[in-house]
Amino acid sequence: MSEPIHVLAFSGSLRKNSYNTALLHLARELKPADLEIEIFDLAPIPLYKQRP
Repeated sequence: MSEPIHVLAFSGSLRKNSYNTALLHLARELKPADLEIEIFDLAPIPLYKQRP
């Protein structure tokens, strides 16, 4: 058997009940056996706010 493909996935939405994040979790459940999906949480990264 070949080595699995590794995918790092993240959702652009930080909402608690985001549809995009829910789809990532569903994709991880339905993935083929030779695919690994790691979901990265962007919430701990502070937002950038440019000063005028």
